[in-house]
Amino acid sequence: MRAPRFGRLALLVLAPFLLSGCQLLFPYMYGSGSTDIPEPSFGPDISYVRGTASLDIVQGTSTQHVVLDELVGGSGVMEGMSEATWRNSDGWSMSIFDFAMPEMPVGADSSQITLQRVHDNQVWVVDTFTSENACSTSVSEASDTRFAGSSTCRQLRWADGSVAPGGFGLAAPSYIAGQDPFSATITFEATP
Repeated sequence: MRAPRFGRLALLVLAPFLLSGCQLLFPYMYGSGSTDIPEPSFGPDISYVRGTASLDIVQGTSTQHVVLDELVGGSGVMEGMSEATWRNSDGWSMSIFDFAMPEMPVGADSSQITLQRVHDNQVWVVDTFTSENACSTSVSEASDTRFAGSSTCRQLRWADGSVAPGGFGLAAPSYIAGQDPFSATITFEATP
């Protein structure tokens, strides 16, 4: 089957741009234009290597306390955005992405939290990206020496982690049958 004439013409015109990458389209970002603009850095400005987090989960009448005692590599600050992931040997993990910009006051709620749990060979996940306003997060410190704070979350639901969550046109979360909504009180700390 042959491509329509317009499709072949468009491919012929776009091929040099697609094969050259971003340097042809945005040369000023990659050093071939002005020397005043530095090349992008894709590593963290500050790396966190130590830290802990704790979760107090209330579901129905039961309360569960979970300690996450290992900070995952790659946690740190890059261009003002703090990111950290904690986990434990029982299959629990939590990630926080704090998008605070320099003009925002410390403590402003600009965070996204993801909880994961391995349960009976399944990955359960809660992503606050799909549950807007589910968590109220307060970052008490975001500096060169410490990233710390707390969060209170309500009406969270475990979803199947093998199904893409909602947002950006993806499928809606597939909630775990028999799991009622739960609340979580979270504290976290990470240091370089």
